[in-house]
Amino acid sequence: MGKASKIKVGKQKRNVPLDEQLKEELTARKARIKSRNRKDEDELFVDEKLTKKILDQARKQQEDLEEEHGLQSSSTGGKFKLPDIKLRLPGNTGASSDEEDDEEPGEDDTFYETIEVDEADEKALELFMNENTQARRTLADIIMEKLKEHETEVATLFSDAGSVQMADLDPKVVEMYRGVKKVLSRYRSGKLPKAFKIIPSLSNWEPVLYLTDPDSWSSAAMYQAT
Repeated sequence: MGKASKIKVGKQKRNVPLDEQLKEELTARKARIKSRNRKDEDELFVDEKLTKKILDQARKQQEDLEEEHGLQSSSTGGKFKLPDIKLRLPGNTGASSDEEDDEEPGEDDTFYETIEVDEADEKALELFMNENTQARRTLADIIMEKLKEHETEVATLFSDAGSVQMADLDPKVVEMYRGVKKVLSRYRSGKLPKAFKIIPSLSNWEPVLYLTDPDSWSSAAMYQAT
C-alpha cells in the first residue's frame, strides 16, 4: 500500500486590521512614486550633462572656424560674425515660458548661413555708405561749366585789344555790331540777329566778333553761339 502524500498547508495570512492594511498600501504607493520621480530626475540630469557637452563641443568648433578663416572680431573690426548655435534641452519643452516668449516665431526651424563679402563688394558698400560722396551733377551744371569754358577762351582770344585792327572796318558795320552786342547781353530766348549768324563766314571775323564783346553776352547767347 502506497505512502499517503502529505498536503503542505501554507502559512495562513495573519489577520490585519483594515486601517493597517490601508496604511501599508499608501506607504507602498508613495515608495513607488518616489522611485519613479528619482528615475526621471536621473534621466534629466544625464540629458543636461550630455547637452552641456554638446554645447561645449559646438562652441569649440565655432572658435576653431573663426581662427581658421580669420573672422575674429579683433582682426576685422567686428564686421563678420559666425551664426550662434542654439540647442534646446531634450525633454524640457515646458521648462520656462519666458524663454519661449523671447524666441521669435519659427526660430527653431531657421538655418543661418554665413555671407562672405569679397573686396569688390566691400568697396561698393563703402562707396554707398560714404557721407562725403560728391553730389551728382545735373545737366544745367554741365551746361554752365561748358559756357564758362567758352567764355574763358573768348576772353583770352581778345584780351589784347591792340592786336585787333579796327581801321579797316566800315563805320556802319561797327555801329551795327555794337547794336548786336546790346542784343546778346540781354538775350534769353528766341532768334539771334542775322548779322551775328554770318560772322563765321566773314574773312575778318575776329575784329567783328570783338565788337560784340563776348564778355557781356548772356549765358543763353553764349550757349546758342557755341
